[in-house]
Amino acid sequence: MCRAGRGAADAGVGKLAGRAELSSGVSIFVVAALTDYFDGKIARKRKQVSKLGKLLDPIADKLLISAALISLVENHLAPAWAVVIIVGREFAVTGLRSMRRPEGVVISARAWVSSRWWRR
Repeated sequence: MCRAGRGAADAGVGKLAGRAELSSGVSIFVVAALTDYFDGKIARKRKQVSKLGKLLDPIADKLLISAALISLVENHLAPAWAVVIIVGREFAVTGLRSMRRPEGVVISARAWVSSRWWRR
């Protein structure tokens, strides 16, 4: 239920913030982020976590963040090169995770942070 609203919110963030109506864009972003939080919390509490949800939730998160970052570039509030790096990294990590999933390997965010590679 919340997931359908988040899709509309993703589009709304980009559209409103792109028109310099930043307070409206920020409000939609906050509402979308809160619905994401509560959607996950309710699903885990009711033990209704599904494979489809595990697939769609990260994609919806990437779209929301990407729309917000691109809106910042359009309003000259963030450099385009930085947004390209951030969005590119997000999609690269998602792609790598999805490539390893059929092998039964799950790469969590915690594994990336605590790995020795990051400590070097």
